[in-house]
Amino acid sequence: MAEDLSVPRPVATRPAEPAARKPSRVHTRRFMAAYILLGLAVVGAVAMFAIAMNTEPESESAWSTWQPNGAGESQIWQIADHVGAGYRASNGELAAQILAGPPTFNTSDEQGRTLRLPLEGVLVKGRASDESDARAVLFSGDSVMYALCGTGTACQPGNALLQVDEIGTKYEREALELALYTLKYVDGVNSVMVFLPPFPQRNAQGQVDQVRTLVYIERDQVRFQLDQPLADTLRAKNGLDFSNIERNDIVQLVHPRLYTFEPEQAPNGAWILSLTRFQA
Repeated sequence: MAEDLSVPRPVATRPAEPAARKPSRVHTRRFMAAYILLGLAVVGAVAMFAIAMNTEPESESAWSTWQPNGAGESQIWQIADHVGAGYRASNGELAAQILAGPPTFNTSDEQGRTLRLPLEGVLVKGRASDESDARAVLFSGDSVMYALCGTGTACQPGNALLQVDEIGTKYEREALELALYTLKYVDGVNSVMVFLPPFPQRNAQGQVDQVRTLVYIERDQVRFQLDQPLADTLRAKNGLDFSNIERNDIVQLVHPRLYTFEPEQAPNGAWILSLTRFQA
């Protein structure tokens, strides 16, 4: 009988599995802390986004502490009342009553009756003697007019106001404030015209004339002031009592836009105002 030369294959045995290690408390705590920090970061980001969304409208209203509500002519009258209340003499007298509305001017007919005619535009003249730098501006419902009427005779400043130093500059400040509020808050307005109270002034012959002036401001001319808070431009709370610094700012902004005016009728029958730079 032949020898059995087959060699039995050894049975492979699986190594014993190591005992399961207990999770480290240190690692668990680190993961928990990481998740907590991540959650706080997400919550913080959401909160910051919500704050940014909520404060965006407030940053717009922060241009001034007050603003008109409603729309159109209602806003204009609110602006007139609000601004006018801030200009009073020491005895409490208002510097002026303010009328507001679309651009118009008053004239008289042959019977002496007062007529109020709509203005269709202005002809703005510069300093050139030949008027070569004049430019015409036609209104298309985008202009607002204010008229300051003093408490004296024929809308002149009252006696108390005539005693105020540089009262002319202070009326110019009032005109600037009206223009800034209007251009900031009233939709669709691109220019503001403010008639100032007439001032008595002696002419070359020694006679007393009534000097009539107006301030005419366009949006592009005050874009910087419309982008910064109103209090950075007009700092004084009482419009008749301001610093020399503010006075200089008003002079630089308003004096180049202070005009005498004459009504003219265009060939098509429309009325415009011819504006000439005021020479003090």
